[in-house]
Amino acid sequence: MAQTLGEGNTKGIAKLKDKLVKAFLTRNRMDFSRNEESTPSNVFGFLDCDYYVKSGSYIHYLKRRECDYKKIIILSATPNIRIYEKLYGNRLKVHDVGRVETKGIVIHYPESSFSAFAIKKEPKLLEVAGSMARRNPVITHLKFKSHFPTAEEAHFGYLSGIDKYRGKDLFVVGTPHKNPSVYYLYARVLGIDYDIKDTKMNFQEVEYDGFVFYFNTFKNNYRLQQLQMSMIQAELLQAVGRARVLREDCTVTMLGRMPIQGAETRYFDADILSKFKN
Repeated sequence: MAQTLGEGNTKGIAKLKDKLVKAFLTRNRMDFSRNEESTPSNVFGFLDCDYYVKSGSYIHYLKRRECDYKKIIILSATPNIRIYEKLYGNRLKVHDVGRVETKGIVIHYPESSFSAFAIKKEPKLLEVAGSMARRNPVITHLKFKSHFPTAEEAHFGYLSGIDKYRGKDLFVVGTPHKNPSVYYLYARVLGIDYDIKDTKMNFQEVEYDGFVFYFNTFKNNYRLQQLQMSMIQAELLQAVGRARVLREDCTVTMLGRMPIQGAETRYFDADILSKFKN
């Protein structure tokens, strides 16, 4: 799909914004000056953006917001240190308590990504995941929650702060890839240079967080690749963390290609593999 990336303070985006506003007004028969409350906020957000990506008929945009020069304390089990370093430079001081022994266990099956694309291509993956999860709660992609009777509140993209899975055996099904536009926009804000040729993705061997594994990622730009890895890993850690394995005696089972520290790697047995063939 064709991608166009621009900056919010250029003549190009000014022309594009003007064109979009006129189209919006024509389609909705609206006058911003007299009917501002009924205008979707994302229109005004776009008009004030710093960067945008036009992908087909969709536009994704991002506004960089600066923090006051004050002391800020961030307590997080899933901090993206690379992003913080880019944003705050030498202001950043990291206090890492290191790996802590968990009371529960995490098991990882890496034989399929169980990504939304992979599931769409091979629907039997849902049957495999369902047969393994059984009555245990499941966290997965929003669009596939209906296939799991035990997939309730949480899903990829909606995980932070949810505590209802504490102490329960939990299945995390999938690789939470983001729309590529998210990586492009974050890269611009963080000062990661890339060219249109760098946006090509390929299933290839990657190194990340001490692991070597195969993953669908950016072929020609290592920094863009590492940004993608860090964002996906952070979402997986949030999902696994819903069971509170640090303090609770429970088991979290991950189905997907990306490994995480502390997880035990296992592989499908003959019974599970037979479901792919039938």
